[in-house]
Amino acid sequence: MAWALACAERSLYAFERDTDSDPRPRLALAAVCAWMAGDVPAEEVGAVSLAAHAAARESSGDAARMAARSAAQAAGVVHSVRHAPHAASYARRAIAAAGGDADAELAWQRANADDVVKAFLLAQIQQPTVVSGDTE
Repeated sequence: MAWALACAERSLYAFERDTDSDPRPRLALAAVCAWMAGDVPAEEVGAVSLAAHAAARESSGDAARMAARSAAQAAGVVHSVRHAPHAASYARRAIAAAGGDADAELAWQRANADDVVKAFLLAQIQQPTVVSGDTE
């Protein structure tokens, strides 16, 4: 959770520089912090995650859209840890679209992922994808 939150926070500037009057992605990240502290229920975080997704849909620029998606995905980790890699991926894409260095961001993400995060991400990569209609 903390890693996904940190990734999203690092890209939030890309949203706020284009849409500084829209608080929804920042509110999503604040809700994650409040949830981690035990101050708000998961349902409240889910609502602000959806609001951050709405902010992304309403954004005209790629950087802002990707940063809002990163915040929404970070908030989504409250419900499923599978949102964590998406928060990181959208953050990198937001930073690149804002003119930043996506490779440097990836290096930061790797350096700041603890062993639990790394094990989870590796397990996600190694799981086979089931295509609709396939049988096991």
